[in-house]
Amino acid sequence: MSGLTALEEAARQRLSAYYNGAAYAPSTNPGGLAAGGHQTNFEPSLEDIALVGQGLARIALEAGASAAQTAADLTSILALAGQTFGINTSPTGVPRIALLGACAFVDQAPVLVVPIETAGALVLSPHQTGAIVFSNADAITLPAFAACRTGWWCEVKNIHGVTSANVSVVAGDTIDGGAGPLALAAGTSRRIFRAAAGWRSI
Repeated sequence: MSGLTALEEAARQRLSAYYNGAAYAPSTNPGGLAAGGHQTNFEPSLEDIALVGQGLARIALEAGASAAQTAADLTSILALAGQTFGINTSPTGVPRIALLGACAFVDQAPVLVVPIETAGALVLSPHQTGAIVFSNADAITLPAFAACRTGWWCEVKNIHGVTSANVSVVAGDTIDGGAGPLALAAGTSRRIFRAAAGWRSI
């Protein structure tokens, strides 16, 4: 948007600070309109009003055109995004990556699963969906339910020969309807899913 031209801005400044209702005096108040000053300043002030009005009209037209272009651009963006408000289905789509991060690629290509064997307590992260965990009777803590998308899952097997292993949830979350932990007897395994209202195991 161009704004006022130099001539229009000068006219605006005269209207703002030069013309006034005090007595006209060529040396001390040349912009005065009283005491005969209107004979000198009235017509120039009208010309300045016209100049500023011309500039404001042009700016208003430019603003209208800019708004129309913005609306057209939004229509184009929504069309490219498949009417998904910027969350397109392409794994390389910038809006999708911005919202989902690494998860933008999860459903686009096979996931290489690298099993995890514990050597102490393990806290899983929201990015470790599909993790296969072999626990040596070590405690496993699931990520916060609210931080994971629906469908997040992992599988935990207790490979210890004697001692059970606990799968815990963070405070406020539930697993199989309770506060946990979920106990895995030696040699047993569970697959754990983020369901609609809490963690569930099978």
